[in-house]
Amino acid sequence: MRSQPAVKILKVLAYIGFYLLVIFTALFLVKYVLNIAGVKPGFESNDFRELNLNVRSFNSIKSPLVINAEHTAKYEQVNSRYVISIHPDTPAGYYTVFIKTVYMALGIWILWIFIRVLKSFNKSDSPFHLKIIRYLRLMALAFISNDIIKMLDYLIEGRILRQLFPAMHFQLETEIGNGLITGLIIWVIAFVYASGVRLQNDQAFTI
Repeated sequence: MRSQPAVKILKVLAYIGFYLLVIFTALFLVKYVLNIAGVKPGFESNDFRELNLNVRSFNSIKSPLVINAEHTAKYEQVNSRYVISIHPDTPAGYYTVFIKTVYMALGIWILWIFIRVLKSFNKSDSPFHLKIIRYLRLMALAFISNDIIKMLDYLIEGRILRQLFPAMHFQLETEIGNGLITGLIIWVIAFVYASGVRLQNDQAFTI
């Protein structure tokens, strides 16, 4: 099957997104390592290296800037939300870097699968391939896994935030459900696609 212009455009965009995300992930990890190796910054200044988390508070305490007793994290209020900054060279910093890297790795994996799906359209005269079914199922699992990881991260990060700032009752801002719905939709598409492959094979045998 000849590659359609829309498929070509999608493939180019997917490649651009894939390589940009790989580069961004690499730079993120390199910067983190440099932060660990560098001088420990002070949270009192505006020029420090940090990891940021968007959170909500279930406490009425209002303060523009608060640093915890150990000087390993700070929070400041931004409108009705708060932005927490965590020093990279702490257990909370290690975990936050780890989970951010996991999210970026999932994004890279999804884009790689999407590229493989687009490439598979050009390898045969027929658009129905068993490989595409496998890729679609993998993509569905990736989206579902992303939501499962988000739920676990919400619980773990919530515990970390309660240890850093016990009085504020911070909860991580996150959106859970989109990945699950997207994964289920892709799984249904894979099921329908598999039915098309079976019909195509039955027709080939009949002929």
